[in-house]
Amino acid sequence: MDGILVAGISTLGVLLSGAVATLIGKKARGPAEQQAARRDTIADRDGLIDKLNGRIDDLEVRVKSTEDEVRAVRDHNNALINFCYRLLAIVRRHGHEDEIPLPPPSGIHL
Repeated sequence: MDGILVAGISTLGVLLSGAVATLIGKKARGPAEQQAARRDTIADRDGLIDKLNGRIDDLEVRVKSTEDEVRAVRDHNNALINFCYRLLAIVRRHGHEDEIPLPPPSGIHL
């Protein structure tokens, strides 16, 4: 009986020492591996941020270009509308108001 007890205790001791060694090994390796993984994660995040910043810059350029185009078209439209109103004033002044096509397009008030 004493032999079995000694064998059981020694087996338990070996198992505990193995478990402790494994935990110590993982603990010793853990922070270095965590730092490496964190560096990789930070590098991935920084790469993604750079990529998104590039996309944002491209979109800002496109928006600026579109705004410039809209501004130019709006200026041309306003000039055309002003021209048409002056033309209508001349037509009315010369007594040809009955020749103005009616009704005007939607949104246009004569």
